[in-house]
Amino acid sequence: MTQDDTLVARVDECLPQTQCRQCGYPRCLDYARAIVCGESDINRCPPGGDVTLNSLANITKNRYKPLDPELRHYPGRLVAQISEAECIGCVLCIKACPVDAIVGAAKLMHTVVTTECTGCELCIEPCPMDCIDVVAVQNDLAGTWPQFSDSEVAQFRFRAEQQFNRQSSNQPTKLSRKSTTKQHQVDRQQIIKNAVARTRARRNSNNVGA
Repeated sequence: MTQDDTLVARVDECLPQTQCRQCGYPRCLDYARAIVCGESDINRCPPGGDVTLNSLANITKNRYKPLDPELRHYPGRLVAQISEAECIGCVLCIKACPVDAIVGAAKLMHTVVTTECTGCELCIEPCPMDCIDVVAVQNDLAGTWPQFSDSEVAQFRFRAEQQFNRQSSNQPTKLSRKSTTKQHQVDRQQIIKNAVARTRARRNSNNVGA
């Protein structure tokens, strides 16, 4: 392991591993690498709060900086909740979750495993039914961060790494990736259309019966 790799690991340990992308990078580890390479500043992690900001300043030997004003302050521990009555089973939230905290299958209701949810909110935007909310929860476990326990952070990191490795091992060749992506987009759009149509038909049937 090189000196830079060691520093990246130390920086990554300061991050709460929400994988929320608010820093502008896909993973907390990518943000850690960007800090070490001088590509990004140390004040772009809202979930980490002052704990992370102070730790990063100490490790990188930089002056402490308050959170970048273009980023919103983290409101506290959040978890996602899916409205069972509205969910159409489109699997888009499952694909968006960076730590595999949402379970379900196509055309079946999805649910969030709250103990594994980082509150990153990445599942909200792709939901075509707008049936996902985030709610504040209290964390009673002591840890480095006020809103996360050390064991939770370790779990978030592990699950994010598992997902990344799985996706990397399944990457198609460059030649086939474009066609695969286009076909996936078409299939995804069709799945959504079919699911929305089924939901509307079910609602209309219920209204007629009433």
